[in-house]
Amino acid sequence: MQGGTDIADPQSALTVLNPVRTHVTLLKSDAAEGMLSLAADEAVPVHARLSTLDGLSVAQNYFATTFGVGVQRPVRIDLRAYHPDDVDFGGFTANHHIVIYASSQRGVPVSDYYLRRAAIHELFHVLQQELSGGADLAIGPNWLVEGGARLVEDIASVQSVPIQSAPYQDTYFGCALLNEEAQARRPLPPLSAMHYYGPVEEGGNAGYALAALGAKRAIGAHGPAALGVYYRELAHGDWQAAFVRAFGVEPEAFYKDFARARANDWPIALADCNTERDDDED
Repeated sequence: MQGGTDIADPQSALTVLNPVRTHVTLLKSDAAEGMLSLAADEAVPVHARLSTLDGLSVAQNYFATTFGVGVQRPVRIDLRAYHPDDVDFGGFTANHHIVIYASSQRGVPVSDYYLRRAAIHELFHVLQQELSGGADLAIGPNWLVEGGARLVEDIASVQSVPIQSAPYQDTYFGCALLNEEAQARRPLPPLSAMHYYGPVEEGGNAGYALAALGAKRAIGAHGPAALGVYYRELAHGDWQAAFVRAFGVEPEAFYKDFARARANDWPIALADCNTERDDDED
């Protein structure tokens, strides 16, 4: 491949490039033609770079398979060794630029598992932007932006686990929600109150868990491909119409159904919750 190194051999790629800033360019299948360029700080260990590369590769392949298309435009991914004290999240996406922090605010290196998932999560934000023409954040519900990314992150990253089964997924997110709410000693607001930026992020892991439960409930029997339908329809400028076309239900009716399910279907005993995950995530 001209101008870069194939993801099929990331180890050799990392050993021949500049030791201060590692640059690796990835080119995936015809359905996912976006050039993904990874730059890593010198202090980021090789295994962390490889895990991030793996997450990007998994993401593009999953996007192409599930949505019929992967990220199309060039994306730069910066893997930073140090986490700024004044930044509460573990990574972020700004248009076609992704930043992922390889350590926590306390200076502790994050796990390779987290880096892999973070790469998938953030790259899906780029795909959301491309499919919707930038309308994902402009007019659509923020809980569906973040909840959809968390949901895709889970499904794409844990291929060997039956994560698409409703009992597993409801338990997974429900446990995260209950554990976080128990620690915070306060309940999260209704999903409908998470339309704009702020409440999901302020809720921490619990906010993302609730948003993911919302995305899971929305796609229902349609499966994850419905998220692609939603973002493509969102490009036409009417989020409520896009919601109906993708998920087959009016938003108001969905919110009522979700509130009922949240109150009656997902109270899971904390003793039954054994799921662990990293907290530092955008």
